[in-house]
Amino acid sequence: MRKHKWLKKIITFAVAIGLLLSPITVRTVHGIAEPAEQSSTFEISFLLTGWIKEMAKQPDFRSWKQAKFEIMPLGPGTHNWLALIKDTNGKTAGYVVVQAVEQGGYTIGEYGLGQYLYNEQTLQQSLRQLSLIHPSANQQLYVHPLLAVWKTSDDKRTIYSDAMSGEGLPLDARKWETASTKEAKLAAALPAIDLTKTNIKLQGVVSNPSFDPYGKLPWLTKAAPLQASAKDVSKLLYAVKAKKQVQYVAERYGGDMLYAWSVTGYHDWNNGIVYAALETDELGEGRRYIPVQLLAELGRFYR
Repeated sequence: MRKHKWLKKIITFAVAIGLLLSPITVRTVHGIAEPAEQSSTFEISFLLTGWIKEMAKQPDFRSWKQAKFEIMPLGPGTHNWLALIKDTNGKTAGYVVVQAVEQGGYTIGEYGLGQYLYNEQTLQQSLRQLSLIHPSANQQLYVHPLLAVWKTSDDKRTIYSDAMSGEGLPLDARKWETASTKEAKLAAALPAIDLTKTNIKLQGVVSNPSFDPYGKLPWLTKAAPLQASAKDVSKLLYAVKAKKQVQYVAERYGGDMLYAWSVTGYHDWNNGIVYAALETDELGEGRRYIPVQLLAELGRFYR
Protein backbone atom coordinates (compact mmCIF):
# COMPACT_ATOMS: atom_id res chain seq x y z
CA MET A 1 0.00 0.00 0.00
CA ARG A 2 2.84 2.38 0.93
CA LYS A 3 4.56 1.61 -2.38
CA HIS A 4 1.42 2.68 -4.30
CA LYS A 5 1.32 5.98 -2.42
CA TRP A 6 4.95 6.70 -3.30
CA LEU A 7 4.24 5.81 -6.94
CA LYS A 8 1.28 8.17 -7.02
CA LYS A 9 3.43 10.98 -5.58
CA ILE A 10 6.14 10.39 -8.20
CA ILE A 11 3.62 10.46 -11.07
CA THR A 12 1.99 13.63 -9.72
CA PHE A 13 5.40 15.30 -9.38
CA ALA A 14 6.39 14.26 -12.93
CA VAL A 15 3.15 15.65 -14.40
CA ALA A 16 3.64 18.93 -12.52
CA ILE A 17 7.21 19.27 -13.81
CA GLY A 18 6.02 18.46 -17.35
CA LEU A 19 3.43 21.22 -17.18
CA LEU A 20 5.95 23.73 -15.91
CA LEU A 21 8.38 22.87 -18.71
CA SER A 22 5.79 22.61 -21.48
CA PRO A 23 6.08 25.11 -24.37
CA ILE A 24 3.31 27.50 -23.33
CA THR A 25 2.77 31.18 -22.71
CA VAL A 26 -0.12 32.13 -20.44
CA ARG A 27 -1.85 35.43 -21.16
CA THR A 28 -2.78 37.34 -18.02
CA VAL A 29 -4.93 40.35 -17.13
CA HIS A 30 -2.99 43.19 -15.45
CA GLY A 31 -0.11 40.76 -14.97
CA ILE A 32 -2.14 38.33 -12.85
CA ALA A 33 -3.62 35.02 -13.98
CA GLU A 34 -6.68 34.00 -11.96
CA PRO A 35 -6.21 30.62 -10.21
CA ALA A 36 -9.08 28.84 -12.01
CA GLU A 37 -8.00 30.17 -15.40
CA GLN A 38 -4.37 29.26 -14.78
CA SER A 39 -5.32 25.74 -13.67
CA SER A 40 -7.41 25.17 -16.81
CA THR A 41 -4.65 26.58 -19.02
CA PHE A 42 -2.06 24.19 -17.58
CA GLU A 43 -4.41 21.24 -18.01
CA ILE A 44 -5.18 22.20 -21.62
CA SER A 45 -1.46 22.63 -22.30
CA PHE A 46 -0.77 19.13 -21.04
CA LEU A 47 -3.54 17.66 -23.24
CA LEU A 48 -2.64 19.68 -26.34
CA THR A 49 1.04 18.74 -26.32
CA GLY A 50 0.41 15.14 -27.33
CA TRP A 51 -2.33 16.05 -29.82
CA ILE A 52 -0.08 18.59 -31.59
CA LYS A 53 2.66 15.98 -31.91
CA GLU A 54 0.13 13.66 -33.56
CA MET A 55 -0.89 16.43 -35.99
CA ALA A 56 2.74 17.27 -36.84
CA LYS A 57 3.11 13.81 -38.40
CA GLN A 58 0.93 14.99 -41.31
CA PRO A 59 2.74 16.63 -44.27
CA ASP A 60 0.42 19.66 -44.24
CA PHE A 61 1.20 20.21 -40.56
CA ARG A 62 4.96 19.71 -40.60
CA SER A 63 5.41 23.33 -39.43
CA TRP A 64 3.94 22.18 -36.10
CA LYS A 65 6.98 20.02 -35.34
CA GLN A 66 8.79 21.31 -32.24
CA ALA A 67 6.22 24.11 -32.16
CA LYS A 68 5.39 26.16 -29.11
CA PHE A 69 1.90 27.40 -28.39
CA GLU A 70 0.33 30.34 -26.63
CA ILE A 71 -3.03 29.87 -24.90
CA MET A 72 -5.54 32.62 -24.14
CA PRO A 73 -9.16 32.51 -22.95
CA LEU A 74 -11.85 33.42 -25.48
CA GLY A 75 -14.59 35.77 -24.40
CA PRO A 76 -16.17 36.20 -20.96
CA GLY A 77 -15.67 33.27 -18.59
CA THR A 78 -13.23 30.44 -19.26
CA HIS A 79 -15.26 27.97 -21.35
CA ASN A 80 -13.29 28.48 -24.57
CA TRP A 81 -9.58 28.91 -25.21
CA LEU A 82 -7.53 29.79 -28.30
CA ALA A 83 -4.11 28.20 -28.72
CA LEU A 84 -1.83 29.84 -31.30
CA ILE A 85 0.78 27.46 -32.70
CA LYS A 86 4.20 29.09 -33.19
CA ASP A 87 6.79 27.46 -35.45
CA THR A 88 10.52 27.39 -34.70
CA ASN A 89 10.87 30.91 -36.17
CA GLY A 90 8.15 32.29 -33.90
CA LYS A 91 5.66 32.69 -36.75
CA THR A 92 2.04 31.69 -36.20
CA ALA A 93 1.59 28.43 -38.11
CA GLY A 94 -1.94 27.62 -37.01
CA TYR A 95 -4.42 27.57 -34.17
CA VAL A 96 -6.67 25.34 -32.07
CA VAL A 97 -9.88 26.25 -30.24
CA VAL A 98 -10.44 24.21 -27.07
CA GLN A 99 -13.85 24.10 -25.41
CA ALA A 100 -14.81 22.94 -21.92
CA VAL A 101 -17.52 20.28 -21.74
CA GLU A 102 -20.31 20.64 -19.20
CA GLN A 103 -19.86 17.04 -18.04
CA GLY A 104 -16.11 17.62 -17.61
CA GLY A 105 -13.12 17.52 -19.92
CA TYR A 106 -12.26 19.41 -23.11
CA THR A 107 -13.02 19.09 -26.82
CA ILE A 108 -11.58 20.71 -29.95
CA GLY A 109 -14.03 23.12 -31.53
CA GLU A 110 -11.86 23.66 -34.60
CA TYR A 111 -8.25 23.94 -35.72
CA GLY A 112 -6.45 25.33 -38.71
CA LEU A 113 -3.36 26.41 -40.62
CA GLY A 114 -2.16 29.88 -41.51
CA GLN A 115 -4.58 32.76 -40.92
CA TYR A 116 -6.04 32.47 -37.46
CA LEU A 117 -9.05 33.57 -35.45
CA TYR A 118 -9.13 36.85 -33.53
CA ASN A 119 -6.16 38.47 -35.21
CA GLU A 120 -5.99 42.01 -33.81
CA GLN A 121 -4.26 43.36 -36.92
CA THR A 122 -6.97 42.01 -39.22
CA LEU A 123 -9.65 43.50 -36.97
CA GLN A 124 -8.04 46.96 -36.89
CA GLN A 125 -7.83 47.06 -40.69
CA SER A 126 -11.55 46.31 -40.88
CA LEU A 127 -12.46 48.87 -38.21
CA ARG A 128 -10.62 51.61 -40.10
CA GLN A 129 -12.72 50.82 -43.16
CA LEU A 130 -15.83 51.08 -40.98
CA SER A 131 -14.61 54.45 -39.61
CA LEU A 132 -14.42 53.04 -36.09
CA ILE A 133 -10.94 54.30 -35.34
CA HIS A 134 -10.96 54.59 -31.53
CA PRO A 135 -12.89 51.64 -30.10
CA SER A 136 -13.27 51.55 -26.32
CA ALA A 137 -13.49 47.75 -26.10
CA ASN A 138 -12.90 44.64 -28.24
CA GLN A 139 -14.57 41.49 -26.98
CA GLN A 140 -14.17 37.97 -28.37
CA LEU A 141 -17.40 35.94 -28.59
CA TYR A 142 -17.17 32.26 -29.54
CA VAL A 143 -19.96 29.68 -29.59
CA HIS A 144 -18.78 27.43 -32.46
CA PRO A 145 -16.82 27.89 -35.73
CA LEU A 146 -19.74 29.49 -37.61
CA LEU A 147 -20.66 31.70 -34.67
CA ALA A 148 -17.39 33.40 -33.77
CA VAL A 149 -17.20 37.20 -33.74
CA TRP A 150 -15.53 40.32 -32.45
CA LYS A 151 -17.79 42.73 -30.55
CA THR A 152 -16.36 46.25 -30.74
CA SER A 153 -17.80 49.38 -29.16
CA ASP A 154 -17.11 53.08 -29.05
CA ASP A 155 -19.13 55.98 -27.63
CA LYS A 156 -21.69 55.86 -30.43
CA ARG A 157 -22.17 52.29 -31.62
CA THR A 158 -21.38 48.60 -31.36
CA ILE A 159 -20.08 46.62 -34.33
CA TYR A 160 -19.87 42.85 -34.74
CA SER A 161 -17.11 41.54 -37.00
CA ASP A 162 -16.18 38.10 -38.29
CA ALA A 163 -13.54 36.47 -36.06
CA MET A 164 -11.47 35.26 -39.03
CA SER A 165 -11.70 38.01 -41.65
CA GLY A 166 -12.62 41.00 -39.49
CA GLU A 167 -15.46 41.77 -41.93
CA GLY A 168 -18.39 43.70 -40.46
CA LEU A 169 -21.50 41.58 -39.85
CA PRO A 170 -25.24 42.43 -39.99
CA LEU A 171 -25.59 41.73 -36.28
CA ASP A 172 -26.98 43.50 -33.24
CA ALA A 173 -27.31 42.43 -29.62
CA ARG A 174 -30.73 40.84 -30.16
CA LYS A 175 -29.66 38.79 -33.19
CA TRP A 176 -26.51 37.64 -31.41
CA GLU A 177 -28.41 36.57 -28.31
CA THR A 178 -30.97 34.64 -30.38
CA ALA A 179 -28.33 32.84 -32.44
CA SER A 180 -25.97 32.06 -29.56
CA THR A 181 -28.71 30.71 -27.28
CA LYS A 182 -30.11 28.43 -29.97
CA GLU A 183 -26.86 27.22 -31.49
CA ALA A 184 -24.93 26.65 -28.27
CA LYS A 185 -27.27 23.73 -27.60
CA LEU A 186 -26.84 22.45 -31.16
CA ALA A 187 -23.04 22.56 -30.96
CA ALA A 188 -22.97 20.85 -27.56
CA ALA A 189 -25.04 17.94 -28.88
CA LEU A 190 -22.70 17.20 -31.81
CA PRO A 191 -19.55 15.04 -31.56
CA ALA A 192 -16.06 16.56 -31.36
CA ILE A 193 -12.53 15.42 -30.56
CA ASP A 194 -12.30 14.61 -26.86
CA LEU A 195 -8.87 15.81 -25.74
CA THR A 196 -9.03 13.72 -22.56
CA LYS A 197 -8.89 10.49 -24.61
CA THR A 198 -5.29 9.38 -25.00
CA ASN A 199 -5.92 7.02 -27.92
CA ILE A 200 -7.17 9.62 -30.42
CA LYS A 201 -5.51 8.99 -33.79
CA LEU A 202 -6.03 10.04 -37.38
CA GLN A 203 -7.27 7.09 -39.42
CA GLY A 204 -7.98 8.87 -42.68
CA VAL A 205 -6.60 12.05 -44.29
CA VAL A 206 -7.63 13.66 -47.58
CA SER A 207 -5.87 16.80 -48.83
CA ASN A 208 -6.88 18.23 -52.22
CA PRO A 209 -5.63 21.26 -54.20
CA SER A 210 -7.06 24.68 -53.35
CA PHE A 211 -9.65 26.25 -55.66
CA ASP A 212 -11.86 29.34 -55.83
CA PRO A 213 -15.11 28.75 -53.90
CA TYR A 214 -16.81 31.31 -56.15
CA GLY A 215 -15.64 29.68 -59.40
CA LYS A 216 -19.20 28.49 -59.89
CA LEU A 217 -22.37 29.48 -58.04
CA PRO A 218 -24.66 26.42 -57.83
CA TRP A 219 -26.61 27.88 -54.91
CA LEU A 220 -27.80 30.70 -57.19
CA THR A 221 -28.83 28.38 -60.02
CA LYS A 222 -30.81 26.28 -57.54
CA ALA A 223 -28.74 23.16 -58.19
CA ALA A 224 -29.44 20.25 -55.89
CA PRO A 225 -26.99 20.11 -52.94
CA LEU A 226 -25.22 16.93 -51.88
CA GLN A 227 -27.19 14.87 -49.41
CA ALA A 228 -25.57 15.42 -46.03
CA SER A 229 -26.83 15.51 -42.47
CA ALA A 230 -25.37 15.22 -38.99
CA LYS A 231 -26.20 11.50 -39.12
CA ASP A 232 -24.84 10.72 -42.61
CA VAL A 233 -22.02 12.55 -44.43
CA SER A 234 -20.84 9.54 -46.44
CA LYS A 235 -21.73 11.00 -49.88
CA LEU A 236 -19.92 14.20 -49.06
CA LEU A 237 -16.77 12.39 -47.93
CA TYR A 238 -16.87 10.15 -51.01
CA ALA A 239 -17.00 13.22 -53.29
CA VAL A 240 -14.08 14.91 -51.52
CA LYS A 241 -12.04 11.71 -51.52
CA ALA A 242 -12.69 11.40 -55.28
CA LYS A 243 -11.13 14.90 -55.61
CA LYS A 244 -14.38 16.55 -56.71
CA GLN A 245 -14.52 20.31 -56.17
CA VAL A 246 -17.05 20.59 -53.37
CA GLN A 247 -18.28 23.94 -52.10
CA TYR A 248 -19.88 24.70 -48.76
CA VAL A 249 -22.41 27.52 -48.33
CA ALA A 250 -24.02 28.77 -45.13
CA GLU A 251 -26.56 31.58 -44.82
CA ARG A 252 -26.16 33.12 -41.40
CA TYR A 253 -27.91 35.64 -39.18
CA GLY A 254 -31.35 35.24 -40.65
CA GLY A 255 -30.02 35.02 -44.21
CA ASP A 256 -28.36 38.46 -44.04
CA MET A 257 -24.86 36.99 -44.44
CA LEU A 258 -23.69 34.29 -46.84
CA TYR A 259 -20.43 32.39 -46.43
CA ALA A 260 -18.89 30.26 -49.20
CA TRP A 261 -15.89 27.98 -48.76
CA SER A 262 -14.12 25.39 -50.87
CA VAL A 263 -13.88 21.97 -49.22
CA THR A 264 -10.32 20.81 -49.83
CA GLY A 265 -10.09 17.72 -47.66
CA TYR A 266 -10.92 16.21 -44.30
CA HIS A 267 -9.49 14.50 -41.23
CA ASP A 268 -11.19 11.28 -40.15
CA TRP A 269 -10.40 10.43 -36.52
CA ASN A 270 -10.58 6.94 -35.07
CA ASN A 271 -13.50 7.84 -32.80
CA GLY A 272 -15.77 8.53 -35.78
CA ILE A 273 -15.29 12.30 -35.76
CA VAL A 274 -14.61 14.03 -39.09
CA TYR A 275 -13.34 17.59 -39.51
CA ALA A 276 -13.74 19.09 -42.99
CA ALA A 277 -11.03 21.39 -44.40
CA LEU A 278 -12.42 24.74 -45.59
CA GLU A 279 -10.67 27.50 -47.54
CA THR A 280 -11.83 30.96 -48.60
CA ASP A 281 -9.83 31.28 -51.84
CA GLU A 282 -7.60 29.47 -54.31
CA LEU A 283 -4.34 30.62 -52.69
CA GLY A 284 -4.38 27.97 -49.97
CA GLU A 285 -2.83 30.30 -47.37
CA GLY A 286 -5.33 29.44 -44.66
CA ARG A 287 -7.36 26.33 -43.88
CA ARG A 288 -9.96 25.73 -41.17
CA TYR A 289 -10.87 22.24 -39.95
CA ILE A 290 -14.46 22.24 -38.66
CA PRO A 291 -16.63 19.31 -37.49
CA VAL A 292 -18.46 18.16 -40.60
CA GLN A 293 -21.63 17.31 -38.66
CA LEU A 294 -21.92 20.95 -37.56
CA LEU A 295 -21.45 22.14 -41.15
CA ALA A 296 -24.17 19.76 -42.35
CA GLU A 297 -26.59 21.17 -39.78
CA LEU A 298 -25.97 24.82 -40.63
CA GLY A 299 -25.44 24.87 -44.40
CA ARG A 300 -25.29 22.99 -47.71
CA PHE A 301 -22.62 21.24 -49.78
CA TYR A 302 -22.51 21.49 -53.60
CA ARG A 303 -20.46 19.58 -56.16
